[in-house]
Amino acid sequence: MLDANAHLSCKGETDFLFDLIGDAGTYDIAELEESRIFRDFTERLRPRDITPEGFLSALSRDGAPILVLHRNLARALECFPKLKIIHLVRDPRDVARSSIGMGWAGSVYIGVEHWLDTEREWVAQKSKIAPGDFIEIKYEDLIADPERTLPAICE
Repeated sequence: MLDANAHLSCKGETDFLFDLIGDAGTYDIAELEESRIFRDFTERLRPRDITPEGFLSALSRDGAPILVLHRNLARALECFPKLKIIHLVRDPRDVARSSIGMGWAGSVYIGVEHWLDTEREWVAQKSKIAPGDFIEIKYEDLIADPERTLPAICE
């Protein structure tokens, strides 16, 4: 939905940006090349782009970039302290089912654990984010009434 907005660019899940970044804010290219998601992004990148800022710049060529994260929020905020956050909260039962379907979890228990880990990280980081720099949206509200929910997100 967000990628349909001409002013936004949402190219999919970008957790990998923060999974593989080193302490110096750089990447090991060999590690990146093992990432299926990174390989999907490489056609848009030049070698000098392979930094967090370079990735963000490449993603923003089509509009303001949206990073889709399930984990690594603390690391993302370290790299991009002015990051605006859309915290999309989904029913953990749906998250578990989706995690199983994606092959990330072999059981509902592990699938719900993904949701719990994400929510725990959100709680730990939320107090570090200025109130005007984030919005919390229930996934089910977005799906049930996008005409009401999307304007607030896009703003």
